Amino acid sequence: MFTSPWVCDTIYDMSEVKGFFGLFRFLSNYHKCPVTFAGMKFKSTEAAYQAAKTFDMNERLAIQACPLPKDAKRMSHELTVRPDWEAVKFDIMLGLTRQKYAKGSDLWEALQATGDVYLEEGNLWHDQTWGNCGCPKHKDTPGLNWLGKILMQVREETRS
Repeated sequence: MFTSPWVCDTIYDMSEVKGFFGLFRFLSNYHKCPVTFAGMKFKSTEAAYQAAKTFDMNERLAIQACPLPKDAKRMSHELTVRPDWEAVKFDIMLGLTRQKYAKGSDLWEALQATGDVYLEEGNLWHDQTWGNCGCPKHKDTPGLNWLGKILMQVREETRS
């Protein structure tokens, strides 16, 4: 059962969450929520994650200034990517996710309210690393769903 802090008195009976939109938008990295990376404040985990891709301070500042998470994502395609990125990106996302759902916060309560349901970052934009793309091209190839796995890990770690 899920009681949303954003939809008063609404209870949902569910066994899984297959997309981070609508009522479950708070699970998305695009959900606005202040987080810190390398001493810099960002407006979302998406922006902080994209800034973490580079060691170049000017590039990080440009990402920090982006008004929307999608702008940070778009800008990230032009970054000077740090050489160790592939080795550290999952740990960085885990750290940012732990911040976003800090114990006692409204977002922590919302994450805990999902109980033990399976969380999957379902998408149609071909992201098979962080989620599971449901387009015809990928219908027979399950995605890795790393964002869903990290969310479930943080949910379990902070449960008490």
